[in-house]
Amino acid sequence: MTTDEQNESASLRVRVTRQIWWPYLLMTLGVFFLATDVIVGRLAQGRDVPPLGLGFWRVMGPAILLTPIYGRELYVKRAIIWRHWKVLSVLGFCVAVLGGSAIYLGVSLTTAMNSGVVLTSQTAVMAVMGWLFFRDQINTRQGVGLAIAAAGVLVVVARGDIAILMGLEFQIGDLLVFAGVLGYSAYIVLLRITPVEISPFARLCAVLWFGTLFAAPLYVWEIFHVEPFPYTVDSVAMILWISIAVSIVAIGFMTIGTLAVGAYISSMFFYVRTIFIAGLAILVLGEAIALYHVAGVVLIFTGIYLMTARRHRLAAQPPG
Repeated sequence: MTTDEQNESASLRVRVTRQIWWPYLLMTLGVFFLATDVIVGRLAQGRDVPPLGLGFWRVMGPAILLTPIYGRELYVKRAIIWRHWKVLSVLGFCVAVLGGSAIYLGVSLTTAMNSGVVLTSQTAVMAVMGWLFFRDQINTRQGVGLAIAAAGVLVVVARGDIAILMGLEFQIGDLLVFAGVLGYSAYIVLLRITPVEISPFARLCAVLWFGTLFAAPLYVWEIFHVEPFPYTVDSVAMILWISIAVSIVAIGFMTIGTLAVGAYISSMFFYVRTIFIAGLAILVLGEAIALYHVAGVVLIFTGIYLMTARRHRLAAQPPG
């Protein structure tokens, strides 16, 4: 092989490597910020911030922030949006009502332990939805990886005690959290049929505006029948955080990563979200770290390795 051929081969490997790692970095950051959403929901309980109002601002806030940047693109491509309004509306409902309001309401009605167990189901739900909607296949290695990662999450949420896991009793709050799992799972899986002519963040902006249409009636109902939303320093700080860090950065990064590697691989990163939730609970809520946290991390990343290692090796091979 000549020097020029060697240089070209090395350049190709560099380009391929860059294509491999960047979606995973984005999705890791994405699930980290999604983890903060759970912490905000728990903090809101102690500050009398109503969940449906918080869910409304989770979509309305980022929609307002993104419109000055992507509004022109949405206007120019309004015909494309109109042709795909049904799928964009479905995604808006999934993100706003199920992935936002239902999660916040569910966290306020159940325990953190039960919520953690319910959230563990997201990867399995996404795999099932991928099979139901698009006949996505899961091979044996991927299935084993999924099971190992799920076991790692259950070790964390059950605190290493099987009796805790077996003794859980599910209630309305757990069902609402599971509704959130269904909503965000559907959002990730259905991204593949959204209009590719629109850039990812412009697409997200459109979805958020559709979601606002669904979240607004719930917000109004809560104002008149439960309690008005208190606009205090704490609540405004929460709105800004979930608008920017959660709805724009987290969902935006997960959208881009999913479009790059597919819904199945991206679903594995929701196991990592549980680890981030545990870490943030220690730092923000004062909970203590234990051996089962370490064991859970080892199992989860072992599962992710089994799920993705073959894809990495195949992608790293130069063509020819």
